[in-house]
Amino acid sequence: MHFMTLFLVVTLCTCSGSVPSASGTPDRPATSEAAAAATTSEMTFRLIDRGVLGRAANADMETADRTPMMEIASSGNRYESLWRTHINDTPAPSVDFEKESVVFLIMGPRPTGGYAVTPESVTRSGNDLFVKTRIQEPEKGAMTTQAFTAPYAVIAVPMPRARAGRWVRSDGSLMAVENGGNVQ
Repeated sequence: MHFMTLFLVVTLCTCSGSVPSASGTPDRPATSEAAAAATTSEMTFRLIDRGVLGRAANADMETADRTPMMEIASSGNRYESLWRTHINDTPAPSVDFEKESVVFLIMGPRPTGGYAVTPESVTRSGNDLFVKTRIQEPEKGAMTTQAFTAPYAVIAVPMPRARAGRWVRSDGSLMAVENGGNVQ
């Protein structure tokens, strides 16, 4: 019986590989995935505003660009400008840009109600933000409000001077990319 237990312990130790770390091991160098995981961290975020009647709700549905966009504001002037462009003419809520940056997630104009953007998580990898959201869309044939809408969410993240990021759905599919003012 002791021989069988010893045999199993030796077999398991021999068959199991070493666990790679971000720095790697002498026989296994660090992988880029491990290095990336070491610099990726979940961040808290603060919801500033969320709604379905952003400025794009007033757009001409025939010619309006319905491409979702992500824009980041790291200064009061850019924040106020983006707020007036995408949300409305009311004063934008207060933000301390010494401590935070603001992320605008703009879904673009939609022909009916039933759409919504709900932020779920924010992750930082180096200088880049990754914002994951749940996107609500009406089921085919569902009864919806027959009015143009423009869903959006605006969040503050504890990362001053943020410039670049990616907006993804809960399933990981890409919604939009922001490259320091150069939106893709």
